[in-house]
Amino acid sequence: MSLTVGTNSYVTEAEADAYFFETRVNNDAWDTDSDRNEAALLNACRLLEYGIRWHYEKTSTTQAMQWPRTGFDDFDTDEIPEAVEIAQFELALDLKKRDATNLIRSAGFDYVKLENLTFSVDNKQTESLIPDHVFLFISDLGQRKGDGTGTVKRMR
Repeated sequence: MSLTVGTNSYVTEAEADAYFFETRVNNDAWDTDSDRNEAALLNACRLLEYGIRWHYEKTSTTQAMQWPRTGFDDFDTDEIPEAVEIAQFELALDLKKRDATNLIRSAGFDYVKLENLTFSVDNKQTESLIPDHVFLFISDLGQRKGDGTGTVKRMR
């Protein structure tokens, strides 16, 4: 699947290459493997689309993606903020550095016992799919979904 700005990406692969090769230091994971770079950009965009609760509303109910949005004084209603683009670049690089599909499923638990359901939470071990260093770029524009607030239905 190819990148299409406005449909499945906020950026092009050429823009990502320019960002990493011209302005970014420590870009060793970003290479010339176009297929892997494209896949990382697509997955990064998906995580931003579904992992962030963006402030305000979409500009149009028919637009494919979460941006552009209305309600922000600093951006036009047809504009994708540079911070969103940078977040996609940085998250794509992060995904290439680590296999986010292979994160330890029990991260955040120090001890788990299934009989009588005993577990111990260790918050130091949790790892977000959108890391803090990426979220900093967009923290004024939305919040992470599943940021620790929510409810759990207890079944008996």
